[in-house]
Amino acid sequence: MSAAEDYYTQTVELLQNLRDTQMDNIDNAAEICSNSIANGGLVFLFGAGHSRMMCEEMTPRQGCYVGFFALVELAVSTHASIVGTNGLRGPLFLEKYEGYAEEILNGFKFGPHDAFILISTSGIRPLIVEMAMGAKERGLPVIAMLSKPHGDQSPPTHLSGKKLM
Repeated sequence: MSAAEDYYTQTVELLQNLRDTQMDNIDNAAEICSNSIANGGLVFLFGAGHSRMMCEEMTPRQGCYVGFFALVELAVSTHASIVGTNGLRGPLFLEKYEGYAEEILNGFKFGPHDAFILISTSGIRPLIVEMAMGAKERGLPVIAMLSKPHGDQSPPTHLSGKKLM
């Protein structure tokens, strides 16, 4: 089997597993998002680091349906280089800094029909955990998109011991 065929086969297997195990959750998430948008709300999206890319893929462009809003915090999601002034040290520090999420959330106004999607590989960093806690405190339904196997194997890093899932 060629590398391309192997990649394709593994991708289809992952998607089939997602369909077999998560379809109810996907349907529930779709219902939350559609109700939010239908009632004049927004679906806020947040992910740090590479997770920001998925947020941007879900935001409107020309010809797309408006209703999703990427809450982009450049300090934790733009990497010009691995080392140096714009390297990873700063963003990794901020992802672990408890209290930073509240400062980000305070910069936005949330309405009664809004919802929140949080995207993370593991769901263990304080920033993502506190974004979920802050959204819930504001009365927003929270949808988590993450790798369950990765999250299950990773210990929490928030002082509360909580994870995104």
